[in-house]
Amino acid sequence: MQETDLFLMFKKAKLTIFGNGLSLLGSLLFIVIISIGSDQKERINSWGDYWIGSYLSPHQAVFDNLLEGADDGDFEAIKVHLEKNWDQVYKRDRIYPFKRKLLFTLVEELLSQNNTEEAFYWIDRWKNLDERDIDARAFFAQALFLSPDNSNEGFKLLEEGWSRFPHSPSYTRLYYAALVKKELNEEARKLKISFVKNHALTYSDFYLQGKWRAYTLSLLTKKWEKEVSVNYPATIDADNWAVFVVNISPDTKSIRLNLPPKSRALISEVEITTNTGTFQVPLDQIQLRNMQRSDIGLTTSNHKRPYFFFKINQLINTSNQDKYVSVRIKIDVETPLGYLPLASFTEHIK
Repeated sequence: MQETDLFLMFKKAKLTIFGNGLSLLGSLLFIVIISIGSDQKERINSWGDYWIGSYLSPHQAVFDNLLEGADDGDFEAIKVHLEKNWDQVYKRDRIYPFKRKLLFTLVEELLSQNNTEEAFYWIDRWKNLDERDIDARAFFAQALFLSPDNSNEGFKLLEEGWSRFPHSPSYTRLYYAALVKKELNEEARKLKISFVKNHALTYSDFYLQGKWRAYTLSLLTKKWEKEVSVNYPATIDADNWAVFVVNISPDTKSIRLNLPPKSRALISEVEITTNTGTFQVPLDQIQLRNMQRSDIGLTTSNHKRPYFFFKINQLINTSNQDKYVSVRIKIDVETPLGYLPLASFTEHIK
């Protein structure tokens, strides 16, 4: 047998083995798919979630560190990371939302400093990634408005953008600020009224639908006990006082109020009404968790579990009180137009 024939036979045998191997692999794969069945879909999904989480986790850590640095005034690290590490991250990539948030944070800071030249640079990069991004377009209009030679054009773009996207927080905030800056007070007032009416249900539902929680701390048990209530707050009056009815006993030491998760709110006053009168609770005597103390009051911003508490037994004699007391707080909610009274939203749904 010639050498050529042997070579052809050997080659044919290799192809046959390879083909049989593929058939076997396909059969095994088919058997695995059949054996998995619909009842194993959750397991497959959990595997997928695990691998996605493993991929996102290190990027999330970097992202969180960069935002934390921005809170401390370090924006250079964001610029470096966007230029060198995430330069090739595009809209369809899983970590694009991280990149977009960094661009938003950076551009917002640059415009707050009136650094329009650098802001334009980053806005252009942002728009190249997604030319339809509403926030990028709103920031572009603001950058023009802040530029002396293009201010009128920028104002027109903000006006047109808000008219087209009235529910956009960025257009709403920036157009309102432009109206105030140009001292167009009547137009600014109308925009605020329109915003409150259009978002009355959203803000009222978020802050009124039983997401508050009240607790009392007993001197005897030394444990927080949750009040059973589905109607918190009980009322919000025209003066923007939210009223919470709390059950106390002679051994009650403290009262605690948990705000709705992810709240963005300002509490400027706290008081207690009992059968013997009304008592102011000094803000500096209130203990905070996942909230901040500022010159204008007690604030919370997007935390999962914000709450505050105070010692009621240092304010009143609990042994002389009825079973229930009213805790009253004056609360404004954060909006694109700044802090607005919660009552201004609730009055539109009564």
